[in-house]
Amino acid sequence: MVRGVEKVEKLKEGDANQVGALMRYTWKSKLPYRLVFEMETTRVEPMSVIEGRAIGELQGHGIWTLSYDNGLTTARYDWNVETTKAWMNVLAPVLDRSSAGIMTS
Repeated sequence: MVRGVEKVEKLKEGDANQVGALMRYTWKSKLPYRLVFEMETTRVEPMSVIEGRAIGELQGHGIWTLSYDNGLTTARYDWNVETTKAWMNVLAPVLDRSSAGIMTS
């Protein structure tokens, strides 16, 4: 079964750097459920930082940091979110293992 981002929809355009852009993501996991949330771009520093706010079944904050050193580009993604549905919080240990598989595949 394919896991990860299943669908991406652009809901709103952002400015010239895409600040204010709003995207809707649908993710699949090992569980028979699709997770849907929106991500609004809140800050962009070209070639170094992209920051956003998650809204929906996931709520929180994400920041992508890009760096370049000795011919190697590093992309780091810090993702601090929580689920907004009570049943998801009960199943959090299972969801953590499932999302770990998504993030490493």
